[in-house]
Amino acid sequence: MNKAIPMPHNHSFPIFSEQHDNDFNTTYTANTSVQTTDHPHYTHFVYIWSVLFSLILLSNGSLLYLLITRRHLITSFTIYLFSILVANVLCWCVCMLPLEMVYLVSDNWWMGETACDLYLYGNWLLPGVITSSHALISITRIWAVIRPHSYRNVHTPRLAMALCAGVWISVHLFCLPLLVMDRSFFRQPTSGCRLNLTAQLWSEAYLTVIFYVADAIILLSFPLITYKTIQNSQQHAKLVSPEGGKAPLHYRSKSLVALTAMSVSIAVIWAPNHVVSIVTKYHRAELPDAVWQLLWVVYPLQAVVDPVLFALCLASIRCEVKRLVVKTKAAIYDHVKSVQMRTTTRVSTEIYSVSHQQKRFQVDYSM
Repeated sequence: MNKAIPMPHNHSFPIFSEQHDNDFNTTYTANTSVQTTDHPHYTHFVYIWSVLFSLILLSNGSLLYLLITRRHLITSFTIYLFSILVANVLCWCVCMLPLEMVYLVSDNWWMGETACDLYLYGNWLLPGVITSSHALISITRIWAVIRPHSYRNVHTPRLAMALCAGVWISVHLFCLPLLVMDRSFFRQPTSGCRLNLTAQLWSEAYLTVIFYVADAIILLSFPLITYKTIQNSQQHAKLVSPEGGKAPLHYRSKSLVALTAMSVSIAVIWAPNHVVSIVTKYHRAELPDAVWQLLWVVYPLQAVVDPVLFALCLASIRCEVKRLVVKTKAAIYDHVKSVQMRTTTRVSTEIYSVSHQQKRFQVDYSM
């Protein structure tokens, strides 16, 4: 008699990759057969993720279009934004959400090893790029407030591109061995599509450095950057007004506003997920199923919040977004008006044709 051993059906993101596996009712028997029970209460994620997919593609795609077509928007700061937007689209719209929804609905992985590699690439590597890019912004802001003259002289768009490329390359060098070794030696064909973490201790180092340390850099650097920015503004006020006094209200750092919004979003959206991951992992605590479901919804929300916050905080991008919205509305209005005119013309032609035929019929009948 085969004994049923619980086997997780892993619909997960890397920060809580093993802790919630038992939420899904899939069993693995000793003869390697997979028995899956239905869990229709999870299918609502398909609708939620479909909405998130549309919002992520619309918000990130719109800003990418503006940054590509409006060359004057390219600055050393918006290059970091461009890197995050590209990673958001690749992660959530190409690799993660479409495959995740199919995986959830079908309740088993049937799309093959290549699709599984793409799924794990989006599940593990690209979120690391996004997190590290946010940490890179915080590090450059520390540089800007502590050594402002050096920052202005050295930090060029070319250096920003090199730093972003360094983030992408370093995360690939850190994570690709995990994916390659898993594909070559450790992947279990009966476990669907999931990374075999227990076979690779390197995964612990990856999670710690790329996710937990990056979060710490973002959150802990914010008070320092705020303090130094206020101090620099006060020094600026003394230079402008030798009598001293408070900093002028118009002297504000646009990058600080964007960084403030980013730090708040990280604290609200990402940090709770990582804290829950650490607590459940090291203290073996079991959380209610509703908590995991909430985390699955909240985590992709960061990809929607990022472009919205940057668009609201950066005046140049905000103006271009307004112009794009107005232009799009005008194009839609012109298209609708053109369709209405064609429809009116066609209806008028048909009415005239019917009326002409009726007159001919009356003339023929009278004769």
